[in-house]
Amino acid sequence: MKTYQEAEEILKKIRSCKKILLTLHRGPDADSIGSNLALYQYLKDLGKEVDLISVDEPSRNLSFLEGFPEIKIEDIAEKDLSAFDLILILDSGSPEMLTYKQGFIFSNNEQVIVIDHHKTNTGYGKLNLIDSDTGSVSEIIYKLLEAWGAQMSPGIATSLLTGIIGDTGSFRFESSVSPETFIVASSLLEKRARLGQAVYNLFQSTELATLKYWGVILKNLEIKESNGIKFAFSAVSEDELGYPPSRNTLGVSPRMKAKKFSLRRDSAPDEAWGEDIPTARSRELHIDKSSKSGAATVFFSSVSGTEFGLLLTQDKIAIDGSLRSRSSLDVAVIAEVCGGGGHKAAAGFRYMLDGKSFDEGVRTILDVVNDVLAKQHVENS
Repeated sequence: MKTYQEAEEILKKIRSCKKILLTLHRGPDADSIGSNLALYQYLKDLGKEVDLISVDEPSRNLSFLEGFPEIKIEDIAEKDLSAFDLILILDSGSPEMLTYKQGFIFSNNEQVIVIDHHKTNTGYGKLNLIDSDTGSVSEIIYKLLEAWGAQMSPGIATSLLTGIIGDTGSFRFESSVSPETFIVASSLLEKRARLGQAVYNLFQSTELATLKYWGVILKNLEIKESNGIKFAFSAVSEDELGYPPSRNTLGVSPRMKAKKFSLRRDSAPDEAWGEDIPTARSRELHIDKSSKSGAATVFFSSVSGTEFGLLLTQDKIAIDGSLRSRSSLDVAVIAEVCGGGGHKAAAGFRYMLDGKSFDEGVRTILDVVNDVLAKQHVENS
């Protein structure tokens, strides 16, 4: 099994530190949440003081994972980073992926360690472990924990298996799956990872609001063609949803910042979610960002006769783009030109509107897609 020469140095740094910060990326997916929660539990077992934060509310269907209630809604761009001895960043290709503050960088990266699998990673840490040949960061964390001689609890194993299943599309994405991926998954099951619970919550626990949202995406779904390449396409504006998805760029109530989640079923609504959270109706309609990427995975990787799919969704001042490939076409190339990144089979970007209308932004993005496909057409001809 693959080993990492950085493993010993990372562990040495961890052991020398007392207070450590972990942060999820924007719109955290199963891999971001699973890998961070697994590492969080390991660090806590070492007796470290650990903060785990997220700028966006994580999808509640992953609340079964051990440590999930410890996630705090905070923006790393607004946090006093000097209070931490070490900052561990997982599954984030650039600092901008951690916040909505444009141009965010670490003023001092001496305390930053980056562990990632995106080939577009900018290497912004003092120490960077980037393995773009591995399908998920959860698989990388497993290999690190093994190298460190860690005792993986069923909770840690479940978090890692959930992350692997999420980022490999249940082992469907050929570019994200290797023989070692199955070896790791098998080992996690031997460590009593709860496969049934992971699968149920990932694929059989979709909220009604999400299904209705996906209905809007499907209503707008069409097939476009550029330079002989057909792709599935859907664009959804905030107006089409008929309600405000969020009230600030964090997507949560200001009073919810720095609060841990309370998921008690016996809590009164305001007690559980903070009295400043919207009414029950708007809460029912709340769409988290993982629902958008989930729609791209479910629908846009399965449209017959197309080579890839592109989903555009408005988020106040920007358009979020999710790309999924069904062929050898590398969608990360498109995402990079649009200011994002990702993998050959799955990528994303965030396009700032800067005063433009949603329709103008969509046209600009489609022009970029056309230019990229035209260039690829010339290179392949």
